[in-house]
Amino acid sequence: MRRGLLALAAVLAAGLAILSKPADSGLDAHIQARALAEVKRARAAKDDGVLGEIMSLACKLAPEECARQLVKLGTSTRIEDFFVLKRATVTIDDQPALRCYGLLNTWRCSELAVVSTPR
Repeated sequence: MRRGLLALAAVLAAGLAILSKPADSGLDAHIQARALAEVKRARAAKDDGVLGEIMSLACKLAPEECARQLVKLGTSTRIEDFFVLKRATVTIDDQPALRCYGLLNTWRCSELAVVSTPR
């Protein structure tokens, strides 16, 4: 009886996970929200240097559009669809930057350590 209930619970949990994998567009929105937060952080910190100046000028009037364009132009995303979840790797300049997992209609991302290679 107990094994039957555990098996039923496992089947229901797997079914719920399969039916509620998040849409790929949700990942795009999640990445853009992270980029917008970074744009706002850079503006608040008044970063010195060329990148800070470019972001300051380009993103002053429309930070949301600026973040959307930064993501569109500077990243590529590879999404892998597994049985009960999705995994995405976001690269910036051919370097993996974010690893994201999608489960139960939600995307969660974590930054990957950037390893610089000598040229």
